[in-house]
Amino acid sequence: MTKNVKKNTFQEGNQAAVKHGIYSFQNRGDKSLNPQRVGRLAELRELVQTQPGRQELREELAARCALIVDLAMADLVKTHNDGHSIWTSPVIKRMGTFMAELRRVLDTFPADEVEGTAAEIITQAIKQNERDT
Repeated sequence: MTKNVKKNTFQEGNQAAVKHGIYSFQNRGDKSLNPQRVGRLAELRELVQTQPGRQELREELAARCALIVDLAMADLVKTHNDGHSIWTSPVIKRMGTFMAELRRVLDTFPADEVEGTAAEIITQAIKQNERDT
């Protein structure tokens, strides 16, 4: 176990998270990142310095949140169709978080730049994410 991770928040057998994951970045900073992630971090640092860059990041975040909500909903439909209760699905525990984050991010868009219903905006965000990946 590492000295910087509290015992009650770290599960034995999950050392990969400490070596390669967010704990590593928290403890070691940029040195924990591979060259591709260092480049992405530099890009993000540059983007957050300008209004167009921040807008681009909000759009990307909205698209990712919309995609996660879409995938979660599809999983819940499959769970239900398979005859299982959706309320015991691990997906349902986090779905509300992503839905709330999506609504929050969408609320940050300037009113004159966002047109359409929430469903249309989510659909556009999913399509944009698919084009970008």
